[in-house]
Amino acid sequence: MVRQMGASATGFDVEFDPRPIYDFLVSFVAADDDLAELAEEDRRWLTESRAGISKRLRHLLDFEKRRSGPPNLAAMAVAFPELQGPADYVRAVEQQDAREVVRVLLQDLLEQPKAAPFADAALHGDRDAIARVQDACGPEPDLALLRDQAATIATLREGLRYWLARYEPLQERVSRALERDVAIRRDDRSTLDPPALVERTTGGIRFLADAGVRRVLLAPVYFGRPYNYVFSADGWRLFCYPIADSAIGEPEGDRPPAATVRLYRALGDPTRLRILKLLSQREHYLTELAQQLELSKPTIKHHLAQLRFAGLVTLIEEGSLTYYSLRWDRVQTAGAEVQAYLSS
Repeated sequence: MVRQMGASATGFDVEFDPRPIYDFLVSFVAADDDLAELAEEDRRWLTESRAGISKRLRHLLDFEKRRSGPPNLAAMAVAFPELQGPADYVRAVEQQDAREVVRVLLQDLLEQPKAAPFADAALHGDRDAIARVQDACGPEPDLALLRDQAATIATLREGLRYWLARYEPLQERVSRALERDVAIRRDDRSTLDPPALVERTTGGIRFLADAGVRRVLLAPVYFGRPYNYVFSADGWRLFCYPIADSAIGEPEGDRPPAATVRLYRALGDPTRLRILKLLSQREHYLTELAQQLELSKPTIKHHLAQLRFAGLVTLIEEGSLTYYSLRWDRVQTAGAEVQAYLSS
């Protein structure tokens, strides 16, 4: 199910991977503070399903704090491409030794140059080595997976079993939508170079070549809408991108196009308009926007995600730098889009 692009001058290949594992995982870890892009029945399903998650698992997945993000659960799916569905994934996590699961989930941290010399000892429970890994990675990553591997993996396995039981009734419907999305992008895959393909598919993430990234994987997800969820480890970057509106279905009757609703929802907020005003002057880093608007970075990031999904903002990743720019072409079409709908 992996669709491969040829190598390019950018230094990385692009692969589409529509396995429903990624949607399963994103629905499991995604924040549920913005569900407007989901059908009403799916919003209700997600809210009710989250209510059944234990406090210990909520802490592990960081639903509330969102400080360091959830564990890199997608790394297991990337490491084992033979796993086709959520049930295969859950079975693999249960059958693997807890230490090996931790090794895969924390690969991006353990392989950092300053952490790598202590990785094996840390995985075997050496407290001094764990402290050195923590120092190497900085204060933000939560290394509970290393400090208490058996109990934490047991909690994770219990949570995955619970989520699988909730998700399986939806899997066939969601899988069809994921396949439709990849089929819709057939022309893009054959005509766009890798950076342009990533930007078009993610709806505005311009990924410039990183010396350490040789593979970029694009995985369509439904329950992540409107956000991109980004995972990485040695040599690869995974973008779990929101599937296209057309993969879900066209609006019925006189309902307006989803893109038009999304555009004006994004514009109908004073903070987002202030962000656009700042970006109209020059490109900005997230920290700059947060400082000038006197808001937290998570709050600004939330607003930027809405603006990006509406097509108004481009996120640019260049090595270790991430900054934002305004898409003037989208701003100029705002009025025309309403006119087109009203005259249709």
